[in-house]
Amino acid sequence: MQKDSPQNNFYLYWIDLTKVKRMLSFPFPVDVIGAALIEKDSYEGDHIGGMEFAVRLRGEEKYATDLIGGERIKNEYPHLLIQREGVHHEYVYNKPRETFFVIYNPQLEQAFESFGIQKTDVDWPLNITSDVVAIMDELRSYFPIYDQPGIADKIDVVAWNLVTKLFLQKPHFEIPKHDERIHAVVMELQQNFMNDIDFDEIAKKCGMSRRSFFRYWNRMIDQTPQNFLTNTRLMHAAGFLSHTNMTVNEVSRSAGFNDPAYFSNIFKKHYNLSPTEYRISKRVSQNAD
Repeated sequence: MQKDSPQNNFYLYWIDLTKVKRMLSFPFPVDVIGAALIEKDSYEGDHIGGMEFAVRLRGEEKYATDLIGGERIKNEYPHLLIQREGVHHEYVYNKPRETFFVIYNPQLEQAFESFGIQKTDVDWPLNITSDVVAIMDELRSYFPIYDQPGIADKIDVVAWNLVTKLFLQKPHFEIPKHDERIHAVVMELQQNFMNDIDFDEIAKKCGMSRRSFFRYWNRMIDQTPQNFLTNTRLMHAAGFLSHTNMTVNEVSRSAGFNDPAYFSNIFKKHYNLSPTEYRISKRVSQNAD
């Protein structure tokens, strides 16, 4: 469904992808994606419709105030609000507010947890950087053609990139604020873990020589850059094994390991289970729940 009200500049785009056939088996398919600039609105009740990542871009009121699960939350714009199925939510706003949102099936919540997005993660301030704007613009370009072959697959992948970038802005990295360059490297590794990584190139991109990069990194983070990258890849591999039907070789490639044999060996050392044993253990656990 798509609505637009250009005559007064207010708009609502609601793109329902639940019945659109995918060509790929991406582990985080989007149920609904959209954007809105609404004059005023209010709501009181349990949140329905899935797990929603709401990027509140701007509002004419200084703060957005929400009551979520009985807790009062107050945020300046821009900020992210994660709304979960069945959680009581109340809000009122009387001046225009612009939002971009991505909604996932609530059954994926456990999968999100395996990737680090916990139930306690509800809201945090955002910096709407140029790359975030570019991702949202790309997603908007798909709104008119969402039902064409392959477009929903592109939305799934690009929306996941958006969610990842927003999550990495959450203030949870234990990195001293006096050197944001190391923070930038961490974000680069977590966003591009599946690709071949050249630490010299990343250091240069973030304004450091190789020597300076390793010196500052070692002061701030208690594992080497390569170990950090490997652990990030293993975390994503574990998520793929738990929540997709990808083969072990496909998981290996998707997580950034070019050698499936090496992947299986290092995975077993890390989790004390082979990739297949890990998948079976997680499926048994999920069925028991």
